[in-house]
Amino acid sequence: MAFESWLAYALVAVALFSIGNVLLKMLVAQEKALSPSIATANPGLTLFFLAVAAAGFLLTLKSLEGGKVALVTAVLSLSTVGVAILSMIFLGDRFANREIIAMLLAVASIAALVM
Repeated sequence: MAFESWLAYALVAVALFSIGNVLLKMLVAQEKALSPSIATANPGLTLFFLAVAAAGFLLTLKSLEGGKVALVTAVLSLSTVGVAILSMIFLGDRFANREIIAMLLAVASIAALVM
């Protein structure tokens, strides 16, 4: 099967949602409590998060135009793996071998589903 454009849109949305979730964690960590002041604690980071989230949402809509909803949402679920990778790099998170294996299996199962 040829690479379809909906898949490209969905994969970029995954990357953006992953980045957005790590940014959100950084915002929450700065404030130490959930409150409206999270948005004002770091306005630049907040605006960047909102832009990334909005772009991810728009790409999700674009991917739904050309792809089956079940396949698009399956691909979007890979943002968990993206967050794990980014959290290792930027937040210092570590994962057990079984967690890494589970993430690899998730990627493999989604790849098998969309190929």
